[in-house]
Amino acid sequence: MKADAIMILGGGISQDGTLKQTTINRLEKGLELFNQEVAENIILSGKYSSDLDYTPVTTEARAMARYLEEKGVPADKIYLEEESKDTIGNAYFTKIKILEPKNWRNIVVVTSDFHIPRAKYIFRKVLGDGYKVTFVGAPTGFSYEKLEDLLEEERRVFNLIKSWIDDIPDGDDEAFKKFIFNVHPAYAHHEVVKTSQNRRSGQNSE
Repeated sequence: MKADAIMILGGGISQDGTLKQTTINRLEKGLELFNQEVAENIILSGKYSSDLDYTPVTTEARAMARYLEEKGVPADKIYLEEESKDTIGNAYFTKIKILEPKNWRNIVVVTSDFHIPRAKYIFRKVLGDGYKVTFVGAPTGFSYEKLEDLLEEERRVFNLIKSWIDDIPDGDDEAFKKFIFNVHPAYAHHEVVKTSQNRRSGQNSE
């Protein structure tokens, strides 16, 4: 049975709208799955990271769409989610704006291989029961030393995220809405939760 959609998470964009290599790697993996007919629809998720000290000229999702269209993916098979600034937002805004309206319950999420454990946790918390979510990792191509540093950062951020949302019931849309718009430092006007430090420039860290 085909999935309803392949969902590709943004992984970084430059100020001029050039996609980071991490994002391109994810797109290429998603394109591979699309060409294998894993699903006939592609969801591209991401505005840009809340960690950036600049404002890109376009959203990650829109730049990603342009990349895939140049590779031959029909525009009418691409759906954009352009509000998220982190992985929690990827899951929440895609659920509310695309998955629920279309009644899509079976998705394949493409992200970097190092990001999968955190993404699995977040998507389970946000989507809850009733969704089948398969994760496919895109290789980073990073050196061993850089990957080790990245994995250490991932562990730190994962623990931070768990302290934020572990007590929210899985799939509770109203609770996540309140958390995102009233508490989450990437979206709320008044930051309540403790924010992470030593952020990575150009890539979603929460």
